Amino acid sequence: MADAHAPTSEPIPATLDQEDPLSEVSIAYEDRQLIDVRVRRLRHPENYADQPTVRTRRVLGNVMIVLLENGVVVARSNFTLADLQGDEQRVFLGEYVHTLRPVGDDYEIVQKRVNLLNCDAPMGGIVVPF
Repeated sequence: MADAHAPTSEPIPATLDQEDPLSEVSIAYEDRQLIDVRVRRLRHPENYADQPTVRTRRVLGNVMIVLLENGVVVARSNFTLADLQGDEQRVFLGEYVHTLRPVGDDYEIVQKRVNLLNCDAPMGGIVVPF
């Protein structure tokens, strides 16, 4: 099952200036139900897309936080993600944009957006979630 704090949507835009993932093409766009399906698939012992197992490392930096009205927080950070699967190594660069809303004394992720630097370039299948 998806974590209670999992985003309600995870867009990966196919253009640098995408405004609406529902009316524009995206590399990926997952709502809460698809996130749950992805998590269950990745945890399944017969997940052949993840064979050999993908190893990853992420580096985050330049974190900026903006407090909006009603306590909503937008956190932006730059990332480098490297994945290695068998003999194939890939590197992704981009920006995470997390939108969070207050829930009691905690926060809930409303949306996690991944703005890839090379979003408009050809790329193979993405096995590892960002």
